Amino acid sequence: MRELKWILLLLLLCAGLTACKSNKVYENREKDIRKAIENQLQSFGIQDYKKYKITTKGTAGSAFDPVAYVFSYEYQGKEAIPFKSKVSINYNNPKNGAVGSGTLVEDYAKAYFFKGIQLNKVKKVLLNYFQEEEIQSVSTYEYSTFINQAELSDSMKYQEVEALIDRWWNATEDLPLFIFLTVKVNDLTKEEFQAIVHQLKEELPFGEYSFTVKVGELGEEWQAEIYVIK
Repeated sequence: MRELKWILLLLLLCAGLTACKSNKVYENREKDIRKAIENQLQSFGIQDYKKYKITTKGTAGSAFDPVAYVFSYEYQGKEAIPFKSKVSINYNNPKNGAVGSGTLVEDYAKAYFFKGIQLNKVKKVLLNYFQEEEIQSVSTYEYSTFINQAELSDSMKYQEVEALIDRWWNATEDLPLFIFLTVKVNDLTKEEFQAIVHQLKEELPFGEYSFTVKVGELGEEWQAEIYVIK
């Protein structure tokens, strides 16, 4: 137990030191970081490319970018829709290394795609029956289906990304979305669950839903498939 505490303490210390170092990198390279963000927004076809906010001034590594200081930002202009992306500097050369990013096009595609799904409308319906903290998930795999079939390119402009997604929605507008709904409550009878399912069939937007309710600490689960036609 004592060894575990020391390990956790060391991990926290390392995380703190890394965060301090990455913030120092930001201070030393802020001009380069901002230039990289503005250049990539401009090359993406966005004219108001100076309208952004840096939201994370240095996060060390991730599963997909394990040897880089990552600086996140949010585009806040009016030309394109708001979205979040990032730039990074390699650990090995934080002083003079190039600032780069390879996810801008996909970051924008994901934001624009989910704008079309409007999962918030689905969540609003659930809020008629459950508290905000009880709703664990409102999600779909539809974006994975799109990204596996779409041909995104790093050279695309934001208008091309939007046009590609618009064509996808036009081609699939008559096909129902498959959406997963997961809720956890302390107490709910089977009869109440069935009554809610009946109401959801009347209130949810067009689509297919896998609805799961987890009840109590023992984790009893009730499930229902809900089909809503136009």
